[in-house]
Amino acid sequence: MNKIYKVIFNRNKNRYEIVSELASSRGGKCKVKAGKQIAKLFMTGLLATFLSSVALAADQEVKVKYDETTGTIKIVKTDPNTSDETILASYAVGGKINPIEPKLYNKETKQSAPPTGIIAIGDQSKAVQSNSIAIGANAHAGDLTPAKGKDYPNDDNNGKIAIGTKTVASGDRSIALGNKSNSNNGSYNIVQGNDSIGIGTSTSIFGYSGVSIGRRNIIGIPDPSLVSADGVLTTKSKTKYSEGDLGGNSVIVGAYNVAYGNRSNIIGTYSRAMGSNSVAIGSGVQSLSDGAIAIGKGSGYEFDGTSQKARREKEYTGRDWELPPEYKVLKSVLMNDISGDQKITQSPSLSTYKNSTVPKYNNYGAGSSDPGGFIVEGKNALGVGSYTQVRGDSAIGLATGEMTADLSLKDKSDYAKDMGKIMDMEETLYDAKEALKSDSTSDKAILEANVKTAEESLATAKKKFREKYLSKYSFVDGDGALGVGRQILAQGDRSMAVGDFAKAISHDAIAYGGQTLANGTNSMAMGGAAKVGTEKQNYDNSMAIGSHTNVQAGNAVA
Repeated sequence: MNKIYKVIFNRNKNRYEIVSELASSRGGKCKVKAGKQIAKLFMTGLLATFLSSVALAADQEVKVKYDETTGTIKIVKTDPNTSDETILASYAVGGKINPIEPKLYNKETKQSAPPTGIIAIGDQSKAVQSNSIAIGANAHAGDLTPAKGKDYPNDDNNGKIAIGTKTVASGDRSIALGNKSNSNNGSYNIVQGNDSIGIGTSTSIFGYSGVSIGRRNIIGIPDPSLVSADGVLTTKSKTKYSEGDLGGNSVIVGAYNVAYGNRSNIIGTYSRAMGSNSVAIGSGVQSLSDGAIAIGKGSGYEFDGTSQKARREKEYTGRDWELPPEYKVLKSVLMNDISGDQKITQSPSLSTYKNSTVPKYNNYGAGSSDPGGFIVEGKNALGVGSYTQVRGDSAIGLATGEMTADLSLKDKSDYAKDMGKIMDMEETLYDAKEALKSDSTSDKAILEANVKTAEESLATAKKKFREKYLSKYSFVDGDGALGVGRQILAQGDRSMAVGDFAKAISHDAIAYGGQTLANGTNSMAMGGAAKVGTEKQNYDNSMAIGSHTNVQAGNAVA
């Protein structure tokens, strides 16, 4: 039954009220349940206002009706020829809310039934499971995975919330708040992980209990089965609650970051945390191993996406794909499974991408694989400073350095070209290792040789890159090594370099003081400019103690 309302002036209460058409203006004994009626009328007016633009844009009229039986307000379109009504949308006041196509599988009743408690507002918005909310154009709240043996999904009470343009919340109890990036055609704002929260622009959360606040961040990685052969990343949820779930319980605050390891944390830009329980804080920072902590600043190299700009193909000399090889599955993503999503295309004159299509995750995590980043690689290693790289289990670097490369030309710089070559080699090595992990045994010797060749080529390229662009960086290389100072070098297990320009270049070598040098196993140089050996010549078991002391022999003390 439909109801009609009117506005009257209540003389007893000296105010205007929204009441039933049968109510009196005198007040007194007239009983009208104004609270509920006002709510209904308010929502009716709100929806009528909201949909007025839709009606005008589509050049058709719609009506707003209240159905007392179901407690819902319906937006309907009437066929002028047959008078048949089509429900375009529905909302509820004190009642149940049902979708236009209410076919879901209820596990408790073991039959199809409409979901309840859903809200969907916006063009092409969808709230699928019970207690879900979708607000915004192409907002999508729910999991469309078909139930076993059915062609429609399960219903549940694990409400999802998606608010924003082209925003997806498909994980249980997930929340996605934000929009798709218009620049460089970013991906949808996607939250697939259960109990995860994504706030920002084109942020993607695939791990469970992840939290991302910012722009173009990625937590975890989608299951490869969720990416089809033609490049469609389904919005279905497929996450695990396990220790090995990539990106689980990880947190990102910033922009262009990648959290791959579970329980990893990032605050900053252009950074990545690849190990479990790893931390990356700063710009251009890479924490690559379990328990590693990196706090500082690296090159933070930023791509400008030249290849996507019309008539500028000849300017493109760098590389767009900068995510680490572990994220190769995202390279094949060209679109999402939401109506209206399009593939990104570019000029066929470029051969960077197959079939002239650009990955949705192009230009994500810029600098995250940068060989000139602030890198900490080694279990439980620590790095604090700027332009420093720490490699080795339990190694510690508290140091600073300088960037000598000219990054102003971005994609067109020599740095970008050489960096792109190294990134290509990293992917080649990754592919070789993945092939070796396969069940094939007949070609094992060949696969092992491929891995070795790829490792040697990458090591050579990184060495040249380091010599050319990172000559003023600080380096700590070795298990248990320690480096403290400016432009220091601690190279060797348990080596120690403390002081500006100090260098300890052997296992168990110690250089303590400004411009000291200790090259030799168990060698020690202590005091300003004290030296044992040279950078190319080592002397074991020697000591140089005192300012400007110089020892050039083994087993010697001065």
